[in-house]
Formats: sequence, C-alpha cells, structure tokens
Amino acid sequence: MFFYPWYPALMLAVECNNVIDVRLRSIVAGKVNAAEETRLMVSEKVIAALEAGSMLISGGKTADVIDLYRKHVAANVTRLLPPAKARRAHDASLEEPYPSQRPSRRS
Repeated sequence: MFFYPWYPALMLAVECNNVIDVRLRSIVAGKVNAAEETRLMVSEKVIAALEAGSMLISGGKTADVIDLYRKHVAANVTRLLPPAKARRAHDASLEEPYPSQRPSRRS
C-alpha cells in the first residue's frame, strides 16, 4: 500500500476540485450571488488557515489538518448542492478504502 499515507491528501485535492466546480457552476447559473459567494469563499479560506495554523502550533499532526480541511470541504458541498446530491457526495467522501491505521506487514 504505497499510496496509503498520501490517500487523505489526494482525496482532499479531488474533493476541493469538486467544490470549485460546483461553486463556479452555481455562480454562472445565477443560483448564488457572485460577490457574496466570493467573499464567503475568501473568509472560509482565511478561517481554515488560521485553524490549521493553530493546530500545528499546538502540536497537531498534518493528518489532523488534512481532516480539518476535508470537513470544511464537506460542509461546502452540503451548502452548495441540493440535499440529496450533497448527502451522496458527503457519504462518498467518507468512504475510506483503506483502514485508518497502517496495515500490519505479513511475513
């Protein structure tokens, strides 16, 4: 399982790409006010960066920071998508194909 340590970071990148796609489609379709959505997006990024920085300063692990960002991204999906689609997207993002702990090596 060469990719295991990088899997959460990879999933964060994919989920962020999906949120950007949904957000831009919502702005173009006129479902949200572009100025308000942009202001909200920037403020969310600043708040998440401050939370991540405080986690790291207090001795948190990078894996915890990635989990924090994934929760923020999941909240954005829930806010931007209709309830049924958001629930499916959120459930899919929580599915981990690997166990939460590093697997033991076989002899």
